[in-house]
Amino acid sequence: MKIAELKFRLDFASPVYVDVFPAFALRSVLGLNLKRMHCVSHNTLCPECPFVATCAYAYLFESILPKGNDVLPGRDRASHPFRIEVPVLIGQTISQLEFGFQLFGRGVEYVPHIIYAFRIAGEKGLFRSRTPFEVHAFTDSGIPLDNGEKINLSKIETAELTVREGKNLSQRRYLIECRTPVRFKTRGRYSSEFSARDFFEACKRRVDTLFALYGDEKDSIQKNSSPGLENSAVEIADRKLQWCDFTRYSRRQESVMKLGGVLGSFVIGGEAPENDWNMLELCSSVGIGKNTSFGLGAIEVREVSHGR
Repeated sequence: MKIAELKFRLDFASPVYVDVFPAFALRSVLGLNLKRMHCVSHNTLCPECPFVATCAYAYLFESILPKGNDVLPGRDRASHPFRIEVPVLIGQTISQLEFGFQLFGRGVEYVPHIIYAFRIAGEKGLFRSRTPFEVHAFTDSGIPLDNGEKINLSKIETAELTVREGKNLSQRRYLIECRTPVRFKTRGRYSSEFSARDFFEACKRRVDTLFALYGDEKDSIQKNSSPGLENSAVEIADRKLQWCDFTRYSRRQESVMKLGGVLGSFVIGGEAPENDWNMLELCSSVGIGKNTSFGLGAIEVREVSHGR
């Protein structure tokens, strides 16, 4: 699966108080300005719009699925082809905000749209204070993409993520740090009391879905990533997790909503197929669980020795 990773730095006109999880505010202004930039049929719902196949807003934010799709049966919306990763800074006063932004598959074609939408948002400002900001965009390796009003398109970097095959059992031990709230359902509900197998299943769902939707070989991932968890002997240790709810205002539902998950760390270890460990490692790059486009599900994965 092709991926483009960008780094952004927002320089605010004056110090600004962060009154909401920054990813919520960033996603909101991004969607608002993408729609203003691209929508030409304002009185038509996106699924019925004749421009839906070529509209940046519809592709990135609506991510419409055809009825009877094989990837997410029964659903008419896909996981979005982008992800925001930003530190939890609620209650702090800042002059700059740095965050990461990823695009998957065909989404990498929309890098210029993302940058320009954030530039327009900078004129209106961010957070409740509506403090204006200047936008500076970089590649993941730190190369500036700004060239005055233009964008250095030739500098945009892409990489390929691959699911490695491997059914042989391997003994591993990883420290997992949840940098932003991680949320996924186990037995029909969200909880911090998930098992190692639950966590592996969540990793597999995330990777399977992304690769099936946005990978180059759309039918291979579902066949090749057999669960294999019945052969696993893994467990969670050193669980230091707490549930954290963030509030956000939903324009679509016109109400304040709670969106949260677990923060903290835990160790997962034992014996499992190489393919399962690969899924876990991939989630350190693409996030895990629900609402990754809202900035949730960012994890850091570090292998540790059994003696530590």
